[in-house]
Amino acid sequence: MLEVRKVTDYLIPKYPKSSYFEYKGFRPGKLLKDGARSLMLLAAIEASSCGHDDGPLGGMQAPEPIDENTARTAIIKVFSDNGINLNQDVSYELTLENNSKVTIVLDGYKSDKKIGYEYINKDESPSFSNEIQNKLYSDTENSGPYIKSINTMYDYSLDTTDLENMIIEFINDLKSRGII
Repeated sequence: MLEVRKVTDYLIPKYPKSSYFEYKGFRPGKLLKDGARSLMLLAAIEASSCGHDDGPLGGMQAPEPIDENTARTAIIKVFSDNGINLNQDVSYELTLENNSKVTIVLDGYKSDKKIGYEYINKDESPSFSNEIQNKLYSDTENSGPYIKSINTMYDYSLDTTDLENMIIEFINDLKSRGII
């Protein structure tokens, strides 16, 4: 027959209050194994220099950005193909957030449509501070002037095709917003 007994000790299940990690102690074998892998990888990278003393990876370096004249030619071609003839090297007075005024020279600008561009290379980078670039960007996103700034300090891998595509995208954006 079934017998009923009173349970006197019963542990109430609870959620764990912390995580559990089993420390296995220092294992020198793992260090040697992982260290050997790292050493082999470093040796492979050094061997890929093919006898050149230009450093690891065979002297591969980041590509130099295209020069400003080549960039201007490509950009102006895209603008003119879309019926926008820009004046080159135009002085423009920009009002910053703190109501101070700064005069900048834009590479291309059409004053009646308030459309332009600035190709910022490493020589021009100090004169186009982050504050100026942010103001140009916010104006372009809002009510204008619509100035596309291209900073080569952030993207070294630009070629003429990339520049053309950026300007085409910029022009298409302005067309979709009804600006041109």
